[in-house]
Amino acid sequence: MDSLVTGSLMLGLLTLGGLLGGVGAERLGLPRVAGYVMAGVLLSPSLLGGVLALDAGVWTGEFTAGALGVIAYLIGGSLNPAQLRRLGKVILGVVFGETAGAMLIVALSFVLIPWWLGSELTPLFALALAAVACTTAPAATVAVIHQYRASGPVTTTLLGVVALDDAVGIVVFSLVTALANGDGVTGTLFTSVREIFGAIVLGWLGARVLALSIARQSRTELDLPLTLGMILLINGLAQFLEVSALLACMGLGFFVRLSLPTGTRKAFKPVEYLEETVFVLFFTLAGVHFELPVLVQFMPWVLTYYLARMIGKLLGARIGAGLAGGSVTVRRNVGWGLIPQAGVAVGLSLALADQPAFSEIAVAVVNIIIGSTLLYELTGPLLTRFALARAGELGKKRGRATR
Repeated sequence: MDSLVTGSLMLGLLTLGGLLGGVGAERLGLPRVAGYVMAGVLLSPSLLGGVLALDAGVWTGEFTAGALGVIAYLIGGSLNPAQLRRLGKVILGVVFGETAGAMLIVALSFVLIPWWLGSELTPLFALALAAVACTTAPAATVAVIHQYRASGPVTTTLLGVVALDDAVGIVVFSLVTALANGDGVTGTLFTSVREIFGAIVLGWLGARVLALSIARQSRTELDLPLTLGMILLINGLAQFLEVSALLACMGLGFFVRLSLPTGTRKAFKPVEYLEETVFVLFFTLAGVHFELPVLVQFMPWVLTYYLARMIGKLLGARIGAGLAGGSVTVRRNVGWGLIPQAGVAVGLSLALADQPAFSEIAVAVVNIIIGSTLLYELTGPLLTRFALARAGELGKKRGRATR
């Protein structure tokens, strides 16, 4: 079958299948994103996708990267500078607490449990998984926040944490791999800082151009292609310049909000109309990458990683928020919104194959991360909704209405 036809057929099935899954999940009182992921799983090669001979080719990676850029832009635009200044200390406390907690509990679990079972897993295996464990997937958290129109200190803290979390995760991963390979820590740290600082500068420059362009043109029908084009351009430039595309697009949204204090509607409202479509395709594509044989083969270690990282995130976030002076509501709930893990974690695990010290264990690590990603993407949105509901921050007028 022609690849273009296959791609079109797959996009149609993913969109409509994801939509049905999302509506079904919503009627059961669940976040729509859980239904999107489940629909993708059903269309994966291990299940119906194999029967229908659907091909999730290379194009899906590029599409996913673009979708994540749109989501990151909306995250940046959702950050309220005034609230960030008020909660900045708490956000930093949570970031460093949940990062350290996830790394510590995962590392200890993959050292002590194999030792207790008499397994042959090496300490390097534990180090690799610990380095990947600190990252969080912002898309699932943001999808739930937007679906339920959540607002309040827990919501603001979550948005601030997911905006910084992956930056810290990339630095930690770079340092861990440098130490394991015997590379110079100073050079590795400089490279990581360059990637992060370069992404922020790129986002700022893009925001200046976008804000100026939006302010000078009055035709509302051009706002969407202008904004979407800039998001994709910044996303692509970040990949070309080898800086964090996620941070660059977040920076684009954040600095546009600062540059257009009275005109943010023109910069964000058109993109928000696309938001649910982006979520449908992004999360159904995530589910399509489900591999049943991988999940079965590595199930014990997938479950170990899944539980260890979750416990580390919850404990670390709570302790970090407490030390930073966060309220009781923030301390009790913020960790539950940091459970999802997806694209960045998979990307980092794939990068291990290029690291000499990890080359022999990279395949196993990748399979564990992919298997746990499915569990996180299914349960993470439910836990995020639980946290926001317990904090009393879900929108009052919900019903089954969409945005």
